[in-house]
Amino acid sequence: MQTTHHRLATSATPQMLDEVHTLLDAVWHDAPHLGPEERARFTIVTAELVANVCEHGAHGMPAPPWLELDVDVRGSAIHGHLTDDGREPPRGAPGGRKITRAPADAPDPPHEYTKDEIDAIRESGRGLLLIRSASDDLALTRVAGHNRWRYVVRPRRQR
Repeated sequence: MQTTHHRLATSATPQMLDEVHTLLDAVWHDAPHLGPEERARFTIVTAELVANVCEHGAHGMPAPPWLELDVDVRGSAIHGHLTDDGREPPRGAPGGRKITRAPADAPDPPHEYTKDEIDAIRESGRGLLLIRSASDDLALTRVAGHNRWRYVVRPRRQR
């Protein structure tokens, strides 16, 4: 099984999106066996998550969040791990109930977001719906002041 690993660590600013695409170009170069659909879906998920950190993660912070992106290819599966020290995504429940945030000075206990909580994050637009649709696995954990997104894209059978 072919495996590759690539990493990017930088401040989450709009200018760093070019660095993300450069990193993904290196992944595709090192893993030419990956299909165009998997590459496109992984690029969409990664770009949406990084854009969300740039747009929403810095509100009320003195500096842009720090972002670390790890991409691993294991066979035909592409694994992404995105960690940032930006603002905590809101927690809430679907069905129109209010999404709440912990106060800024509240302790930050580890929190594994449920599928429903991820679906309920509605900062703006429909980016998370796109992320969920394009990824095969998606998880978010908030621990020790960091948001940790884990996502996987695998080949899908033709319908």
